[in-house]
Amino acid sequence: MKKILFILTVIAGLLMSSNAEARRIRIPVSNDIPKVATLPDSSYYKTDEGTHLDLGYIEKDGKRTLVLFSESKPDTYYDISDEYAEAIRQDLNVEELSSLIPEPTFWDKWGGSLLFYGFAALIVIGLLSYLKDFILGLLGIVKKEKDNNEEEEK
Repeated sequence: MKKILFILTVIAGLLMSSNAEARRIRIPVSNDIPKVATLPDSSYYKTDEGTHLDLGYIEKDGKRTLVLFSESKPDTYYDISDEYAEAIRQDLNVEELSSLIPEPTFWDKWGGSLLFYGFAALIVIGLLSYLKDFILGLLGIVKKEKDNNEEEEK
């Protein structure tokens, strides 16, 4: 009788179970490309549709890379070929195009990591101080001190 009841319970559990799915949280991320320089208004810096391109940068694999983009279509960017890079360098009168890319700020380089590891360290220190008596009790250190105090009181 117990086997039949167990089998019926297992079958009912399998039939009534459903897949649980958590809602996905969307974190808005800005896909704006920061503008580094405005390129001259010539046909050389226009797309096939006729939109004007400017010089900006994106971050790929932790490195900032110069790209061409249109402010009317901020989602689209174009990689710069060597011939375009030379023409842009001459039109903007700069020695190196990479000098146009701004250096990352301290916060971009280290701030997020410092904040994360700082909070993690505070949590660990808080947990250790909260569980200190429990840990010392497991090691047997607190019992000896309590036993010594009880003997002195007698």
